[in-house]
Amino acid sequence: MAQGGRPAGPTAATEEQVLVAAFRLLAEEGPQEVTPVRIHAETGIARTTIYRHWPTPEHVIGAILERAVARHELDELTGELDADLRTAVATITYRFENRPVLALFRGTLALRVETNGATAPMSERYIAGLSAPVHDVLAAAIDDGELHGDADELTSELCGPLFFDHLLLGRPVDAELVETRIAAFLAAHRS
Repeated sequence: MAQGGRPAGPTAATEEQVLVAAFRLLAEEGPQEVTPVRIHAETGIARTTIYRHWPTPEHVIGAILERAVARHELDELTGELDADLRTAVATITYRFENRPVLALFRGTLALRVETNGATAPMSERYIAGLSAPVHDVLAAAIDDGELHGDADELTSELCGPLFFDHLLLGRPVDAELVETRIAAFLAAHRS
C-alpha cells in the first residue's frame, strides 16, 4: 500500500479503461485531447485517480506505448538468414496490418512536436520494439559472420523504408515490396 492506505497502482480494470479511452482519444483526436478531464468524461473514472497514476498526458501515452511495444519472440527461426529475415519482417507487416501502428506513430509524433522533442525517447522505444525481431536476426547474422556492420544501423536501413512507406506515405507494405527490400538489402550487405 502506498502512503495513506491507497494502492500503489491502479486496478487492472481501471488501467484498462483509462488506456483504452486514452488510446481512442489519441488515435481519433490527437495527443492534446489525452487529458484527465477527457479521460474522465469517457470513462467516469475520477480525475483524482487518473492524476494520481498518470499525472500528465505524456504518462498516459507512455503507458499506452509500453503496452504496444510488447516484444515478439520469433519461434520459427531456421538459422537461414534469408528465411529468418522474411519471418522477422513479416512480424512487422503483421503489426502494420493488424495493430494500430499508424495511429500510435502519428500520436507520438504529434506529442513529440508539442513537447519540443521531450517525448522522443517514447517514440524511439516504440519503433525499436517494432523492429526488434529484425534487429535480433541481423545481430545473429553479424555474430555468425554472414553480415558485417552495426545491427542498429542495418536494422534502420532495412526497416526504415518499410516504416516510411507505411507510416508516412500510407502505402501498403505487401509481400512483393518486402521481398524486393530484403533481396536488395542482402545483395548490398552479405559477406
